[in-house]
Amino acid sequence: MNFTETGISKMKAKKMRYDTPDDKIPSLYLRIEPSGVKTWYVYYRHPVTHCRVRKKIAPQEQLTVAQAREYAKNFVATVILTKEDPVQAEKKMRSRLTLEEVVNKYIPWMKLHRKSIRQSVTMLKSFEPLFPTIAEDLSPADITRWKQTLTLLKPEISPKTINRRVALLKGMLSWAVREGHINTNPLRGTVEMLKEGDNGRVRYLTPEEREKLLQALEKRDSEEKDYLRCAVLLSLNSGIRKGTLLKLRWEYVDWNNKTLTLPAQIMKGGKTKIVPLNPIALEALIDWRNRSAPQAAEGYVFPGDTRDGHLGDVKNPWKTLLKRAGIGGFRWHDMRHDFGSQLAMQGVDILVIKELMCHESLKMTLVYSHLAPQHLEKAVAKLSSLYS
Repeated sequence: MNFTETGISKMKAKKMRYDTPDDKIPSLYLRIEPSGVKTWYVYYRHPVTHCRVRKKIAPQEQLTVAQAREYAKNFVATVILTKEDPVQAEKKMRSRLTLEEVVNKYIPWMKLHRKSIRQSVTMLKSFEPLFPTIAEDLSPADITRWKQTLTLLKPEISPKTINRRVALLKGMLSWAVREGHINTNPLRGTVEMLKEGDNGRVRYLTPEEREKLLQALEKRDSEEKDYLRCAVLLSLNSGIRKGTLLKLRWEYVDWNNKTLTLPAQIMKGGKTKIVPLNPIALEALIDWRNRSAPQAAEGYVFPGDTRDGHLGDVKNPWKTLLKRAGIGGFRWHDMRHDFGSQLAMQGVDILVIKELMCHESLKMTLVYSHLAPQHLEKAVAKLSSLYS
């Protein structure tokens, strides 16, 4: 039939659906259903099997005859020139995972293989503007635009934090390749990291800030008498990471040898460490045990309402304490930096600091080396005896 708008409008439905080909473009067909619904189809030969294949184009009322002919002509030409089946390619494209779908597969895997994933989940969610994108189609330009938007919305975020998020994203995509969810990591070796300026943020308390913090802590403790005094003093005097601190159990404390065992399952590096307890840290633990569980030989040092039964976070009490003390720009993790910084300024050997802070690499500890100028001066001064 030579398709015309008038001729098509006169075509009647039958008991069985039927296809009518176009005289001008033989690959174009119009299908009429028993219900009267009319639909454009294109028929073509599979480039490999040469079997006859059909593809639905659109309902008849959505395309004019001229538009349907143009579509069918271009479609068949594409099959001939590319020697690929567009229908299979389209199915494959629909089966490709978006970034959101990859994230939703990665989070359950992290829950099984990582100790703590809350921060990682938060970082991954910051890529939400890119979630609809097919994971394999991500480009460095997409990441650049994401960085620009993020820095505009949250100018307080440091380049180091942004780089950590990008590194996490790249690691997740590499995992997706290994698991067979995607074929390639589109960001591998292609994303430029931001310059961080120095080796990291090292924030420690000045003598005045330390005094104000301790005064605010004692004042709060006289009102609340809860875990915060012990947790803060233990952090300042042992350098234990917050995640490890909140998972401590009483059986990890060796009262006789004045040490604290940190099992591999609660450590970031996955290795068991034993750290000494100085008199301040030991007194804080004894005081807290006498208040909370005088006879405790096991159980969590800081019990709470998490699934495992330990304290979940200390964000709000810590924020309130700093406000009372009038101290700004000091995170909980900075107490760990304060521990390393004070050791360096007291002239403690850098390798000893490395062991006390449970660092895996000396490079991580070297950020504190510049804080011990007097110690370095004494070291080179020893050479003067050779020239007396």
